[in-house]
Amino acid sequence: MGNPKIPAKRQIAAGDPRRVGRHKLEAEAASRPVASGLPEAPETLSPRAREVFEHAVRELDAMGLIGKADEMMLVTMAVSYVGAEEAREEAECLRQGPQDAQTRAAIQRADKREDRKLALFLKTADKLGLSPAAREHLSIEH
Repeated sequence: MGNPKIPAKRQIAAGDPRRVGRHKLEAEAASRPVASGLPEAPETLSPRAREVFEHAVRELDAMGLIGKADEMMLVTMAVSYVGAEEAREEAECLRQGPQDAQTRAAIQRADKREDRKLALFLKTADKLGLSPAAREHLSIEH
C-alpha cells in the first residue's frame, strides 16, 4: 500500500516542488498577499485595552503575521478582553457583599457578559493566529 497523497496546498506550503512542479510552487508563493505596516492603537481605546492591543501587535509582528489591515480585529480583541476582565471584577465585587435576589441576578448577568466577551476574544485571537492551533492552521492553509 502506498503513501497517502499530500494535498497540493500543503505541499506548496512546505516548499516541496514534487508532483506540483517548481514553477507552480514559485507562482503560488508570489501570489500570496504580504502584510505591510503595523497597526496603531486608536486613541479611543482605554489604557487597559491599549496595553492588550500593543502586546498582541508585538507578538504578531514577531511571527510576521500582522499588517495594517488587522487593526479592526485587534481593536475588537482588545476591547472584548478588557470587557471580560471588567465583568469578572464586577462579579467578584458583587460576591463580596450581601447576597439577595437582585445581587445574584446581577452576578449572573456579569458572568454571562464575561462569557460573551471571552468568546469574542477567543474567536478574534484565533483568527489572528494567536493560538498554537490557529498558527498550525495558518501554516497549512497558506
